[in-house]
Amino acid sequence: MSVRIAQFNHSEYGTIWGEPGDQLKVPGTYETARTFSGELEIVQYYGPWDYVFRIRDAEKARKLAIIAEQTCRNPNVGYSQNNGAAPRTTFYDALKAAGWDPTKINRPVNGDCSSGMAAWLNAVGVEIDRNMWTGSEKFLLEQSGWFLTLSDDIWTDSEEYLMPGDILLKAGHTALILDYGDEMRSTIPAEVTRDMWQRADPSTKGRQLGVVHKGAFVETMLPLRNGRWYLVSSGGWRGWSSAACYDWQYTVEITGHMVNVRTWPNINSEVIQVVMLGARFPSTGISTEDDRGRTWYQISVSNMLGWVSGFYSTLEGYV
Repeated sequence: MSVRIAQFNHSEYGTIWGEPGDQLKVPGTYETARTFSGELEIVQYYGPWDYVFRIRDAEKARKLAIIAEQTCRNPNVGYSQNNGAAPRTTFYDALKAAGWDPTKINRPVNGDCSSGMAAWLNAVGVEIDRNMWTGSEKFLLEQSGWFLTLSDDIWTDSEEYLMPGDILLKAGHTALILDYGDEMRSTIPAEVTRDMWQRADPSTKGRQLGVVHKGAFVETMLPLRNGRWYLVSSGGWRGWSSAACYDWQYTVEITGHMVNVRTWPNINSEVIQVVMLGARFPSTGISTEDDRGRTWYQISVSNMLGWVSGFYSTLEGYV
């Protein structure tokens, strides 16, 4: 199942102008369809983007995705960048008046991609200027202290590592992710071996976000950065941490010579790397059997999740 994007698209005129409400929604689609078009729409992922902003609070991310989808399904919310009858901030004002519940907006209003994003963020408790535009968005999001800025192409050019609540930004447009990418459905549990900082950036100079104490268990969210920094979720809070600060709860040891790591647990799938006898790799702890009854283990190698045959490897757990 592919990742979806929620977005303010364009007005009924295909320009910056638009009458209040969504004149382009087709009854029978926007109510229940997984994807649909309109002035606001939910579409399959497309890219590339310049930046992905990941909110540090996992619960806020979850709520953000829900509010965005509810907004797109409300025909009272339309698109306009500027209009005397319903300028782009009327959606923000209506959402605030409705107690930040988009399902309760019952009069035609308008927003655009950036003012709409500002409204969604304020709805989950992230205070952002309602007049935000795409040219100021990166600065305002980073200044708020709520976001991690992800700019590697593994995030900006693909849906695989995206999560609900991720904000997409490129010149002139911003949108929001509603679903998990395939590679973000798995996280690697690890035990913290000494007190460590969560940081806003994958660097020892990155702003300190909080301490995770020795003995805690965290979830590391692939992919790693430069082999030394992982995205870590602890107690619902996300940040970067040094890979030297924890032990994997599960590892896989390679017991064969020159073993193939494959994209899927099947001997016919693509080989992404060859690993050597005695090497050890972090593992999600997930195993499966192929159609021949052979066991496969999922491991982390070179910024990717892959699979190794249990005939040539052994899964070990710390718990």
